[in-house]
Amino acid sequence: MCGCGFGFVFIALVSPMVQCSTRWVHIKEVSSSSLSTCTVIIRVSDIDDNPPRLARKRWDLTVQETWGNSGSANTTLLEIAASDRDAASYFYYRVLAGSGRGWQLFTVRTVGAVGQLYATKPLDYEDETHRQGFKFTVQVTDGGPGAWKDPNHMDSAWISVKLLDVNDNPPLFARPHAHITIREDAQPGTLMASLPAHDPDMAYVTYFRNF
Repeated sequence: MCGCGFGFVFIALVSPMVQCSTRWVHIKEVSSSSLSTCTVIIRVSDIDDNPPRLARKRWDLTVQETWGNSGSANTTLLEIAASDRDAASYFYYRVLAGSGRGWQLFTVRTVGAVGQLYATKPLDYEDETHRQGFKFTVQVTDGGPGAWKDPNHMDSAWISVKLLDVNDNPPLFARPHAHITIREDAQPGTLMASLPAHDPDMAYVTYFRNF
């Protein structure tokens, strides 16, 4: 409302305003003897009315299995990006519990505006369930009313992880000792014993003698 002279001018909104916009309204008051003008500046403040959107609806990863028994909490496997049309948005990321195979082995930390996916436990290619790969859902929210439960403030995407084998296991003989009896007249090239070995890694085993 702007007071001009001895009268009043009422300003009403007749169409939606765009976020973070500024409008200048010029009002003229005309009488029989004079003309006066006042300017009203209207600034529109933003509200959180747009949902966040992840950069993709699916990410496909290929990563190496974890060496030894240590976790890989410091190793970022994927950076997840999101955007929001609102002027000021703060994102929070998570792995959706129970969303798919292997979800419990991963989590997401929020760093600035992105989410960093990492493994919380060792990823072991020799584990049959790990060798099948992992597939689960990640989510982002802008923290608005309802947050994770409100689709207007949340978005989801699939993560698919394929595991690569690393030669991190030693080969093992089927038996640690072999007792052999051979005739003294055995000819060179005579088979004395069969000593099979197995490597949990998907690798060939090479034999050599050490004496």
